[in-house]
Amino acid sequence: MTALALTNGLSLALQTIRSHKLRAFLTVLGVIIGTGTIIGVGAILTGFDASITAILRSFGPNSIIVFKFPVGFRVTELSPEERTRKNLTYENAAHIRERCPAVQTVSAMLFPNRGFINAHYKGNDMYDVDLFGVEETYAHGGQVDMHLGRFFAEEESRRRMPVAVLGEGIEKGLFANLDPIGKIINVDGHQFQVIGTMKRPAASFFGDQDNRLLLPYFTMQKLYPNARENAIVVTAYDGRLRRLWTRSGPSCASTAASPTTSPILLRSPRPIRWSPISARSRPSRFW
Repeated sequence: MTALALTNGLSLALQTIRSHKLRAFLTVLGVIIGTGTIIGVGAILTGFDASITAILRSFGPNSIIVFKFPVGFRVTELSPEERTRKNLTYENAAHIRERCPAVQTVSAMLFPNRGFINAHYKGNDMYDVDLFGVEETYAHGGQVDMHLGRFFAEEESRRRMPVAVLGEGIEKGLFANLDPIGKIINVDGHQFQVIGTMKRPAASFFGDQDNRLLLPYFTMQKLYPNARENAIVVTAYDGRLRRLWTRSGPSCASTAASPTTSPILLRSPRPIRWSPISARSRPSRFW
């Protein structure tokens, strides 16, 4: 292409734009909107992917949660095999702790045998809180980042002390800008002293509230003697999640394909079956 042809082409293009200003403006506007939309969607998808990655990483590559049944929404009835499964117990967690050399920490998690549980402090109320009874080792599973105060100790659980650690949502809902440490709250008719509060965990989605209310395991057992639903939080040593086993004697065994799909079995005294990590029914309950 010669310089003269290039000059003529540019001149013709400018004359066309001048004579069709509205069409030229709409064409440019369409290009800008289209390009901006593509960039915006790409940014949203990239951010969402980063958020999901952060959520999965927050559990740690070495952590699993054991449930009696597959958790989350289901449309089918329990199978005959599922109906015969026994409840997970504190003793199961103790056996894993004692007999699995690949396991770093284990915490039993006890759920109340009631539906909605509310928390009160003076004139402030929080409805349908997520009440759990856990052990001190729960704090090492990657879902406890203390904001104020401290986590409870094993001795407080053993002595069944009425102490509680609150999630960020409960802290804000009950105390707003007050210091909650040392305050007495009422939970389902029982009084507890607040000894610590937690930051909202990374393993939650935008808009989810951290409504965890954690009690020492044996305190929970004392207040809800009929509670039978347990889960077990297991954290393995680095690189050993896929081979939680020993070569002889009663042991843990894992046929792990990945940390989120492997079944973990305790060969003595009875099998434990675990569901893929989930959040009972929604991500906000996954701690």
